Amino acid sequence: MGKWEFPKEFVFIGNIPLTDQERNWRSSTFSETWSYVGYDVYDEWRYIHDREALEKEIEEQEQKDMIIDEDNKKHKDVKLMNNSDFWKLMSLIHSTRQIKEGIQLLITELAKLKVKEIKLFEETLSFKLYLLDTKEHACNIGEHSFREEKPNTFSVDLFLYARCAAVSKGEKIYNEILDIPKLMPKNEFLEELLDVASEAYEEKKGKEFIFNTTYDKETFSNKEGWS
Repeated sequence: MGKWEFPKEFVFIGNIPLTDQERNWRSSTFSETWSYVGYDVYDEWRYIHDREALEKEIEEQEQKDMIIDEDNKKHKDVKLMNNSDFWKLMSLIHSTRQIKEGIQLLITELAKLKVKEIKLFEETLSFKLYLLDTKEHACNIGEHSFREEKPNTFSVDLFLYARCAAVSKGEKIYNEILDIPKLMPKNEFLEELLDVASEAYEEKKGKEFIFNTTYDKETFSNKEGWS
């Protein structure tokens, strides 16, 4: 159980000592933090004294929940490449001394696969890039990091290329970066990763690769990550 802290809006006025019988009671109701204890009373007070602000907060939260629900629905329905197969392919990028050679190896291997599998690779890559599309990750890419005080100097393209570099690091490092944004590669970019599926398809079929992924990899697509 997490530590129970009083909400900042509450004023502590004391407590009533437990009886011997009450001390022996056990509760299995809560398994996490008691974050919302007493908020029903507080919300009732705000409904009377601060109704306009409360209703605005509720509306904003409902909009955020709708976005999250839509993302969850898409995630449930989307078909991705087998995780181990995806990362095995991705490991080819750093299997040689030159990144360009590694990228070409990846394209060559992808071109050997069925068209369906090439699409699954692209779908999986877009999804993993989408997950990294958060403000916290954008604030940790080095010289070109996102800054609240200078949002207009932030490059959405460079952040996308930085996320590509993060994915190219492999499963273990990617998962660590996903959990700890400060571990994002600094001043590293890998734009070439964005074209491997299309180049593999063109090599295989001799025509342009036209495929729309479920998740958009472009910067700011992850609404929850930037909320």
